[in-house]
Amino acid sequence: MKPSYVCRSVFLFAVVWAGSLTVRAQAPTPTQVPVGFAGNFVGGKAEGNAAEQPPKGLTLSERFEGSTSDGTTVLDMNTALGYNFGEHFGVDVGVPVFFLVPNGQKGIASNTVGLGNVSIGVHTDFELGPVSYSSSITAGFPTASTTKGLSTGRVIVDWDNRFEHSWGNFTPYIDISLGNGINDVAMLNRLRAPVQRPYITLGKEVQIEGGADVKLGRKTTLSVSGYDVVPWGTQKVYSLVVRRGQTGKGKTRHQRVYETWAVSEGSADLDRDHGINSSVGFQATKYMGLNAGYSRSVRFASNSFSFGVGFNLSRLFHGQGQQ
Repeated sequence: MKPSYVCRSVFLFAVVWAGSLTVRAQAPTPTQVPVGFAGNFVGGKAEGNAAEQPPKGLTLSERFEGSTSDGTTVLDMNTALGYNFGEHFGVDVGVPVFFLVPNGQKGIASNTVGLGNVSIGVHTDFELGPVSYSSSITAGFPTASTTKGLSTGRVIVDWDNRFEHSWGNFTPYIDISLGNGINDVAMLNRLRAPVQRPYITLGKEVQIEGGADVKLGRKTTLSVSGYDVVPWGTQKVYSLVVRRGQTGKGKTRHQRVYETWAVSEGSADLDRDHGINSSVGFQATKYMGLNAGYSRSVRFASNSFSFGVGFNLSRLFHGQGQQ
């Protein structure tokens, strides 16, 4: 890893937590509040959300989400069925379906629909003194089409770790995720919609995100963060824009190899990235949350706009009264 990227990530972490100490001085009485859209369901807890999943038993969630950037739109519908063994441990199985909308490139002649990688994950949630810690390990199996660019043809593993603490309406956090590729398999047990990139990758990488959730009202939360993607070793980029066996038109812009080539292979600089994320979440009901977001990739000079609708359907197993 290059020192400059590590230093930037450490600096980002320091700024976020320095800001949190200031807020702590202004609000000495801590109060756990909802964060994110429809809550981040970890270990059976919705991280302070009243619409939490059951601490034990079956869970079911459904989310429809999408992102558009530079004329490329990636949509997916993700169904996650899980079981919480207690307050701190659970498992999930996720089945996504993708919808790719063409952007005029000759590599995509029509809309594409395909099954994504079926995923299995385990997650934990603990209180480590003043800090809440949640972790999930997820494996995505190559059930998706490699021809459509929806799979690398390999098993993808992601280990996500999140540290946070709430002071009043302010919840700073840092999220560190390690894996062997940038993909869609992480965080099956959360309803917050991630940014869907127009590519997936294969290669060792760590993603570092630091930011804060700010509660604007009883049902509305603003999230702002900065992120770093730090890969190392040989990397492969699989485009969702250009189909296998074809090439995009024009020259590669702003190092976006995914706009020109179906598959690109190279050094860690191929998919290194950093930028900012922002989103607004609205808890419409106990069982439904809405989300809209904006992301800016500095490396690829690309803007992404995202949306998500998430449903907590666990009450189908446990009854309305237990939710």
